[in-house]
Amino acid sequence: MQIVTKQKGVIKLDLEAEGQRAHGSQPWNGENAVEKLLDRYTQFKSKFRNEKGEWTTTINLGHFESDGPVNVVPGSAEASIDIRYTEEYAPEEIKKDLESIDGLDWGFSSVDPMLNTKNSNDYVQKLYDISSDTCSTRLDRKTAASDMRHFSEEDISCVVMGPKGGGIHNENEYIIKESMHEFKKILTDFLTEVG
Repeated sequence: MQIVTKQKGVIKLDLEAEGQRAHGSQPWNGENAVEKLLDRYTQFKSKFRNEKGEWTTTINLGHFESDGPVNVVPGSAEASIDIRYTEEYAPEEIKKDLESIDGLDWGFSSVDPMLNTKNSNDYVQKLYDISSDTCSTRLDRKTAASDMRHFSEEDISCVVMGPKGGGIHNENEYIIKESMHEFKKILTDFLTEVG
Protein backbone atom coordinates (compact mmCIF):
# COMPACT_ATOMS: atom_id res chain seq x y z
CA MET A 1 0.00 0.00 0.00
CA GLN A 2 1.27 3.46 -0.82
CA ILE A 3 0.50 6.49 1.30
CA VAL A 4 1.20 9.44 -0.96
CA THR A 5 2.19 12.61 0.90
CA LYS A 6 3.60 14.56 -2.02
CA GLN A 7 2.26 15.22 -5.54
CA LYS A 8 3.19 17.71 -8.23
CA GLY A 9 1.48 21.07 -8.60
CA VAL A 10 -0.34 21.92 -11.82
CA ILE A 11 0.04 24.87 -14.18
CA LYS A 12 -2.23 25.34 -17.18
CA LEU A 13 -0.39 27.58 -19.61
CA ASP A 14 -1.69 29.24 -22.77
CA LEU A 15 0.77 30.30 -25.49
CA GLU A 16 0.07 32.48 -28.53
CA ALA A 17 2.09 33.78 -31.45
CA GLU A 18 1.11 36.22 -34.19
CA GLY A 19 2.39 36.13 -37.75
CA GLN A 20 1.29 37.46 -41.12
CA ARG A 21 -1.17 35.56 -43.32
CA ALA A 22 -0.24 34.87 -46.92
CA HIS A 23 -1.09 32.35 -49.61
CA GLY A 24 0.63 29.01 -49.09
CA SER A 25 2.28 29.22 -52.54
CA GLN A 26 4.00 32.46 -51.49
CA PRO A 27 5.23 31.92 -47.90
CA TRP A 28 7.80 34.73 -48.31
CA ASN A 29 4.89 37.19 -48.25
CA GLY A 30 3.90 36.14 -44.74
CA GLU A 31 5.20 35.11 -41.36
CA ASN A 32 4.14 31.63 -40.26
CA ALA A 33 2.67 31.89 -36.75
CA VAL A 34 2.78 28.09 -36.30
CA GLU A 35 6.51 27.95 -37.00
CA LYS A 36 7.05 30.95 -34.75
CA LEU A 37 5.09 29.37 -31.89
CA LEU A 38 6.76 25.96 -32.31
CA ASP A 39 10.17 27.64 -32.25
CA ARG A 40 9.34 29.51 -29.01
CA TYR A 41 7.76 26.40 -27.48
CA THR A 42 10.84 24.30 -28.33
CA GLN A 43 13.04 26.95 -26.71
CA PHE A 44 10.88 26.88 -23.56
CA LYS A 45 10.60 23.08 -23.50
CA SER A 46 14.40 22.77 -23.34
CA LYS A 47 14.12 23.83 -19.66
CA PHE A 48 12.31 20.56 -18.83
CA ARG A 49 13.72 17.04 -18.51
CA ASN A 50 10.54 14.86 -18.90
CA GLU A 51 12.36 11.73 -17.73
CA LYS A 52 10.47 8.65 -16.61
CA GLY A 53 10.62 7.92 -12.91
CA GLU A 54 12.25 11.23 -11.96
CA TRP A 55 10.81 13.75 -9.52
CA THR A 56 11.10 16.65 -11.93
CA THR A 57 8.91 19.33 -13.46
CA THR A 58 7.36 18.06 -16.70
CA ILE A 59 5.65 19.65 -19.69
CA ASN A 60 3.02 18.37 -22.11
CA LEU A 61 1.82 20.16 -25.25
CA GLY A 62 -1.82 19.08 -25.02
CA HIS A 63 -3.52 21.24 -27.66
CA PHE A 64 -2.38 23.21 -30.70
CA GLU A 65 -4.43 25.30 -33.12
CA SER A 66 -3.94 27.82 -35.92
CA ASP A 67 -6.17 29.91 -38.14
CA GLY A 68 -6.94 29.29 -41.77
CA PRO A 69 -6.92 26.33 -44.16
CA VAL A 70 -3.84 24.31 -45.09
CA ASN A 71 -3.09 26.45 -48.17
CA VAL A 72 -2.64 29.64 -46.10
CA VAL A 73 0.38 30.77 -44.09
CA PRO A 74 -1.24 31.02 -40.64
CA GLY A 75 -1.40 34.46 -39.06
CA SER A 76 -2.03 33.22 -35.52
CA ALA A 77 -1.38 30.10 -33.50
CA GLU A 78 -2.11 29.05 -29.95
CA ALA A 79 -1.22 26.15 -27.69
CA SER A 80 -2.40 24.83 -24.34
CA ILE A 81 0.29 23.40 -22.13
CA ASP A 82 0.06 21.19 -19.04
CA ILE A 83 2.97 21.62 -16.61
CA ARG A 84 3.37 19.43 -13.53
CA TYR A 85 5.83 21.23 -11.29
CA THR A 86 8.05 20.33 -8.36
CA GLU A 87 10.10 22.50 -6.07
CA GLU A 88 13.09 22.16 -8.44
CA TYR A 89 11.41 24.27 -11.16
CA ALA A 90 8.56 26.19 -9.56
CA PRO A 91 6.03 28.69 -11.02
CA GLU A 92 8.16 31.77 -10.23
CA GLU A 93 11.11 30.39 -12.23
CA ILE A 94 8.85 29.23 -15.04
CA LYS A 95 7.38 32.74 -15.27
CA LYS A 96 10.86 34.30 -15.51
CA ASP A 97 11.82 31.93 -18.32
CA LEU A 98 8.62 32.68 -20.25
CA GLU A 99 9.22 36.41 -19.89
CA SER A 100 12.68 36.01 -21.44
CA ILE A 101 11.33 34.58 -24.74
CA ASP A 102 10.78 37.29 -27.37
CA GLY A 103 7.69 37.11 -29.57
CA LEU A 104 5.72 34.84 -27.26
CA ASP A 105 2.42 35.86 -25.68
CA TRP A 106 1.54 33.69 -22.71
CA GLY A 107 -0.63 33.46 -19.63
CA PHE A 108 -1.27 31.05 -16.78
CA SER A 109 -4.92 30.04 -16.89
CA SER A 110 -4.42 28.30 -13.53
CA VAL A 111 -1.69 27.55 -11.01
CA ASP A 112 -2.51 24.92 -8.39
CA PRO A 113 -0.23 24.01 -5.48
CA MET A 114 1.65 20.80 -4.81
CA LEU A 115 0.36 18.30 -2.27
CA ASN A 116 3.07 18.49 0.36
CA THR A 117 2.14 16.82 3.66
CA LYS A 118 4.99 16.14 6.07
CA ASN A 119 5.75 12.44 6.59
CA SER A 120 6.27 13.27 10.27
CA ASN A 121 2.63 14.43 10.65
CA ASP A 122 1.04 12.55 13.59
CA TYR A 123 -1.93 11.36 11.50
CA VAL A 124 0.33 10.25 8.66
CA GLN A 125 2.44 8.26 11.11
CA LYS A 126 -0.67 6.69 12.68
CA LEU A 127 -2.03 5.75 9.23
CA TYR A 128 1.35 4.31 8.26
CA ASP A 129 1.54 2.19 11.43
CA ILE A 130 -2.00 0.85 10.97
CA SER A 131 -1.43 0.15 7.27
CA SER A 132 1.89 -1.58 8.00
CA ASP A 133 0.08 -3.96 10.37
CA THR A 134 -2.18 -5.00 7.49
CA CYS A 135 0.16 -5.07 4.48
CA SER A 136 3.48 -3.87 3.10
CA THR A 137 3.31 -0.05 3.20
CA ARG A 138 5.49 2.85 2.15
CA LEU A 139 5.28 6.61 2.26
CA ASP A 140 5.66 7.87 -1.29
CA ARG A 141 5.39 10.75 -3.74
CA LYS A 142 3.65 10.61 -7.12
CA THR A 143 4.10 12.53 -10.34
CA ALA A 144 0.34 12.85 -10.84
CA ALA A 145 -1.82 15.47 -9.20
CA SER A 146 -5.12 14.99 -7.43
CA ASP A 147 -7.78 17.16 -5.85
CA MET A 148 -5.88 16.83 -2.57
CA ARG A 149 -3.72 19.74 -3.77
CA HIS A 150 -6.66 22.04 -3.02
CA PHE A 151 -6.44 21.07 0.65
CA SER A 152 -2.74 21.99 0.63
CA GLU A 153 -3.74 25.42 -0.60
CA GLU A 154 -5.73 25.83 2.63
CA ASP A 155 -2.88 24.37 4.76
CA ILE A 156 -4.88 21.21 5.52
CA SER A 157 -2.74 18.07 5.77
CA CYS A 158 -3.93 15.13 3.69
CA VAL A 159 -2.71 12.05 1.85
CA VAL A 160 -3.68 10.03 -1.20
CA MET A 161 -4.09 6.28 -0.94
CA GLY A 162 -6.34 3.59 -2.25
CA PRO A 163 -6.59 0.01 -3.43
CA LYS A 164 -3.87 -1.34 -5.71
CA GLY A 165 -4.33 -1.04 -9.46
CA GLY A 166 -2.79 0.46 -12.57
CA GLY A 167 -3.23 1.81 -16.09
CA ILE A 168 -4.41 5.21 -14.89
CA HIS A 169 -6.45 7.18 -17.45
CA ASN A 170 -6.31 4.58 -20.20
CA GLU A 171 -8.67 1.93 -21.54
CA ASN A 172 -6.94 -0.80 -19.51
CA GLU A 173 -7.23 0.90 -16.10
CA TYR A 174 -7.82 -1.71 -13.42
CA ILE A 175 -8.12 -2.34 -9.69
CA ILE A 176 -7.06 -5.44 -7.77
CA LYS A 177 -10.22 -6.50 -5.93
CA GLU A 178 -8.38 -8.22 -3.09
CA SER A 179 -6.70 -4.94 -2.17
CA MET A 180 -10.14 -3.41 -1.54
CA HIS A 181 -10.44 -5.54 1.61
CA GLU A 182 -7.02 -4.38 2.86
CA PHE A 183 -7.91 -0.76 2.14
CA LYS A 184 -11.25 -1.05 3.94
CA LYS A 185 -9.58 -2.59 7.00
CA ILE A 186 -6.90 0.12 7.10
CA LEU A 187 -9.48 2.92 6.92
CA THR A 188 -11.78 1.27 9.47
CA ASP A 189 -8.92 0.71 11.95
CA PHE A 190 -7.60 4.26 11.41
CA LEU A 191 -10.99 5.91 11.94
CA THR A 192 -11.68 3.73 14.97
CA GLU A 193 -8.38 4.70 16.56
CA VAL A 194 -8.39 8.44 15.83
CA GLY A 195 -12.17 9.01 16.00
